[in-house]
Amino acid sequence: MKASEILLQFDENKSISQTALDLLADEEHPLRQELVHEFRNHKNRDFALALLEAFASIRRRPYPENYDIGCTSLMFASYLLGMHGEISDCITVWQTKTIDFDTFCGFDIQLVPIAGIKPTIEFLKKSDHEDAEDALKYILECEQAGDFGFQYDFSATEELPWFI
Repeated sequence: MKASEILLQFDENKSISQTALDLLADEEHPLRQELVHEFRNHKNRDFALALLEAFASIRRRPYPENYDIGCTSLMFASYLLGMHGEISDCITVWQTKTIDFDTFCGFDIQLVPIAGIKPTIEFLKKSDHEDAEDALKYILECEQAGDFGFQYDFSATEELPWFI
């Protein structure tokens, strides 16, 4: 299965097949890199949101059926979403980071400020979303601690993040 096939199936059905989810959840599968490269030319925010929600839904299950979704898979899906640069998606990424204790610790905070630190802080200050205040507080603490010495470059074409 190729990335282009997965995206075509999604466009036709508005859902991601279990086979595609299984492949994309495999942290070693080259399909993850292929999908990032495909997104460079053909972004699909709806797919990125659907993938992140599917992975998060599996992660939230108290007793996963076939496998669990690790932080790296959640980060991968968040990275795909971040490639679209939609600042409001920082809330969705924050909700993913805070699914449980392990994701809170293992999911890189640098993925939350999709549009950069300052714009994200300003957005969260103005947002009336119920999670905005907690996200803002944590981002400000991390900024003060120096945790944003690097940011993921959602437009990088050469070097991909370690979790992809």
